[in-house]
Amino acid sequence: ERQLLLDPAVVAESQEEVLAAAADDDSGGLLCGMRLGHDGVFAILSLLTVTLISVSCIFEEWMYKSLPGFHYYWTVAAAELFVFSVMSVGGAACNRTLGTPRKAPLVMYALQATVMAAYAAVAKIAYKYLNYATATVLRSTKLVFVMAVSAAWL
Repeated sequence: ERQLLLDPAVVAESQEEVLAAAADDDSGGLLCGMRLGHDGVFAILSLLTVTLISVSCIFEEWMYKSLPGFHYYWTVAAAELFVFSVMSVGGAACNRTLGTPRKAPLVMYALQATVMAAYAAVAKIAYKYLNYATATVLRSTKLVFVMAVSAAWL
């Protein structure tokens, strides 16, 4: 049975089955191969997002306040992006889409990653000059921009 899991033909069939199920499921209701329906996936991901953002904010605030003279904001941004990368690979592996062709050219992913890295680093450096609450509010203005672009472009 273990050999079957490593067999490329079986993996390819599994990927095809997952992608076919996702294509058949107009609601996009698959999460890590489990059919939860659109509302179930939305609820789980929304709850996780709010919870993890809250934990992250509390931890960052604690770290910056409890370490006087902390000046390693670029390191925090780099570590954050590294963890994002690892989790993205893990998510793709969980959804069995790791080896599937991407819809955008690789250069688009590289450009997006570069912009996100610059944004994360600048936001972290802002904590050096602003209190955490003000910096978080400023970072949250991203939502307004995203909503405006979404309404105008999409």
